Amino acid sequence: MDRGLTVIGKAVKTHGYQGELVVRLTAPLPESIEEIESLFLLVEGRAVPFMVAGARLTADNRLLVSFDGYGSSEKVAGFTGCSVLADSNFIPEEGDGDGVDIEPGAFCGYTLYDTLGRERGLITEMVENVNQWILTVRRADGKTFAVPVHEEVIAQVDSAQQRLVADIADGLEEL
Repeated sequence: MDRGLTVIGKAVKTHGYQGELVVRLTAPLPESIEEIESLFLLVEGRAVPFMVAGARLTADNRLLVSFDGYGSSEKVAGFTGCSVLADSNFIPEEGDGDGVDIEPGAFCGYTLYDTLGRERGLITEMVENVNQWILTVRRADGKTFAVPVHEEVIAQVDSAQQRLVADIADGLEEL
């Protein structure tokens, strides 16, 4: 991700009437969650920073977060469906893999683009392969290829438009 950001989850709904968002987590967070000063939301494909007014974990491991200046559910309702990102230095490292626990099928149905903006195909499947998620992409000609889900490969995720931008290595589509 650009700016040293890591996707930590997805805003799935509002909570209460004071502008809290419920974030379904896909990455581990530190125990000192109240130290989060800012988070980013992917809005129209851009990581937009928001100052955190409050954050707490629920019993079912979801994050409830509120932002400065967004004190009502109406103000944050438009952010549901957005990916939520945090500074990569804030996210604790895990022993194996890339540190991201992605929900199965999270990107199925998304269109894959390369970093030059060319459409490469439709993501049809996600398979976990020894601590690494692999995307199966179907090209327009019907052939498929695999793309690893890793922070050095995935350049951008736009949940609203179901677009994923990846830095696709030369020859990857031919494997």
